[in-house]
Amino acid sequence: MQPAHHKAATVRLMGFDVDGVMTDGSLYFTPAGDEIKVFSSLDGHGLKMLQEAGIAVAIITGRSSEMVSRRAENLGITLVHQGVHDKRAVMETLRSALGLNHHQLGYMGDDVVDLPVLRACGFLRNRRRRPRFRPPACRLLCQQGWRQRRGKRGL
Repeated sequence: MQPAHHKAATVRLMGFDVDGVMTDGSLYFTPAGDEIKVFSSLDGHGLKMLQEAGIAVAIITGRSSEMVSRRAENLGITLVHQGVHDKRAVMETLRSALGLNHHQLGYMGDDVVDLPVLRACGFLRNRRRRPRFRPPACRLLCQQGWRQRRGKRGL
């Protein structure tokens, strides 16, 4: 098995889940029903660094939120897929469109619904929120605690 940093060096497309990866996983709603998400500015800086290094960044999430659209626009992320039921299919479409192979794909997810897309990528990241959830294929686990930076630490 190759060390994680060797696998990371081949990544040309890095996908991210949102809730629990780019946020702390909490869902906040105003009395009017508007959703609020809290993003880390340090994670945002890490995502910009990825882009500056020539790595395409994609957001692939099961939920839909205007806050995610705003965050992606703020960071210059154009590959934004919300309300996705089959994240692996979206990643496969992006892989094909960008002319990449599976070893050039990376994904960071945090739950069992991310297993299919994680298994389709050469570089996998998992956030250690639930100790029992560690896909066998994941090469690295983020060591940051709850409500701390995950995205940038996972890069």
